[in-house]
Amino acid sequence: MAGPGGSSSSNTNSGPSDGVRSRGTHPPATSDTAVTVVVTDATHPSVQAILILDSVWADEALLSKTQNNWNSWKARMLDMLILSKGLKSYLDNSAYSPDPETEPCAMRNHILNDNSVHAYIRTKLTKEELLHVKSCTSAKMMWDTLKDRHEKQGPILQILLIQEALTI
Repeated sequence: MAGPGGSSSSNTNSGPSDGVRSRGTHPPATSDTAVTVVVTDATHPSVQAILILDSVWADEALLSKTQNNWNSWKARMLDMLILSKGLKSYLDNSAYSPDPETEPCAMRNHILNDNSVHAYIRTKLTKEELLHVKSCTSAKMMWDTLKDRHEKQGPILQILLIQEALTI
């Protein structure tokens, strides 16, 4: 472990130079604060990088407002992320977010996982849908944008309202 401004011999740098988008969920340590990195972070980080398990996904199954396929697309996307060791938690921010000061490797894996889910969703959208999510910077933001676009209007909204009324 290196001190402030020093270099580290291990490959735990998660700074902007590695091409990974950061979310800055934890405040940086001040110069008066001593930071102790979790000893096992380099070998056994609390967050593992997870590969998305993909099956054959036909082009006609891409999310499209004109095909009105949100419900089937959403179910398939959630299944794929659940099967990929619980990556669904990146859609609702329930994924554990480690402190980047004490668990830099775990935080890097957390960011990589979020980026993977973000990119995976993008690969399952039509060009029209991509236009609506181009400014989204996280998987959750993208998911919420798509959900708002497809669930809060027209017949789908009516069905959701009826389902909600029947469960009361």
